[in-house]
Amino acid sequence: MLALETAVLLTAFATLILVTFADVALRTITGSGLLWSRDVGIYANIWLSMLGIGIASSQGSHLRPRFMDSWVRASWNSWLPRVQELLTAAGFLLLAVIATRVVADTRQLGDSNSVLRWPIWIFQLCMPVALGFATFKHALFALYPVLRPQERDETSEAPRA
Repeated sequence: MLALETAVLLTAFATLILVTFADVALRTITGSGLLWSRDVGIYANIWLSMLGIGIASSQGSHLRPRFMDSWVRASWNSWLPRVQELLTAAGFLLLAVIATRVVADTRQLGDSNSVLRWPIWIFQLCMPVALGFATFKHALFALYPVLRPQERDETSEAPRA
């Protein structure tokens, strides 16, 4: 799954870079850029953001507040990761349900991009899909803590001890 997420993320990133570069180059050379570049760039950026959730989940690199870590008794450390993962899965599930409703409403309304003339709901699909996968991953991590990736420190690439 991580390989697929990474491939789609890299495709979205390459699209964002190429379209932005082409727009800037054409504006510089001809004085007129690509009318649709801004919209394509926005959609690629949305996909980048949403796919980043799955990759962060798979690598244990989500940002989280650590100031309360010392508030927890050492005897709770054995089951606390399961609770954290269940709460994270519940949060992602709530967001996935909301995102699914947004996509359904957008599709029902028939909203489309005024420049590209493409249905907007197609680009919004990444939201419930990414949030649904994150829900699934964190539920698995809660059920099977051995699958949980080692947490990474935000200031370095090294896993936290």
